[in-house]
Amino acid sequence: MPQAPQFKQPVPSEPTILTELEAGGHYTQQRWVNLALDGQEADDVSFDQLQLSGVRLQQARLPLLQAVDTRCENVDFAGCVLEKAYVRRVEFQGCRLLGTSLLNADLEDVRFSRCMANMLRIWTSSCRSVRFEHCSLCDASFDGADLSGVVFDTCDLTGADFRNANMKGTDLRGSTITRLQIGTRELAGVIVDPAQAVQLIQLFGVVVRGE
Repeated sequence: MPQAPQFKQPVPSEPTILTELEAGGHYTQQRWVNLALDGQEADDVSFDQLQLSGVRLQQARLPLLQAVDTRCENVDFAGCVLEKAYVRRVEFQGCRLLGTSLLNADLEDVRFSRCMANMLRIWTSSCRSVRFEHCSLCDASFDGADLSGVVFDTCDLTGADFRNANMKGTDLRGSTITRLQIGTRELAGVIVDPAQAVQLIQLFGVVVRGE
């Protein structure tokens, strides 16, 4: 189970007023509520012990983002590009991650819960102690990602692409895996339930019949 965000002291009750993100900006111990930060472009931004609620970051480009001990609730990251992000002890709850890109990212102790994350792209990224719960991940792509030990709990993985991913110990039990794109190499070490095992066998053209 991923570690929860750790707040050294309570986040201030008064929301921070912010209209744009600054390159190299360090934002710590703040509460952001309903901020409109769509289309922002800023390198090397740091989030530390933030509470985000209802914030909009559609189409933002934040390369080298560092997010630590942060909780995001109902945040809109649609189309956001987070290249080489460093993410530690972060929770995404009810967030919109349609077409969001985490490229060459480093994720550890990250929890995604009830997120709309269709077409999410996590490419060539390291994911340690990462958990997806009740998320929609239709047509998501994990090309080249290290997903060893990642849990997909009751997620919709229809059409998801796991080709070239390291999936040793990846747990797919309870998730929808219709039209999954996966090869025999990636399947080595994947944890599935009996019904999923039949579906995966059929993906490779094997016909399963009773007596």
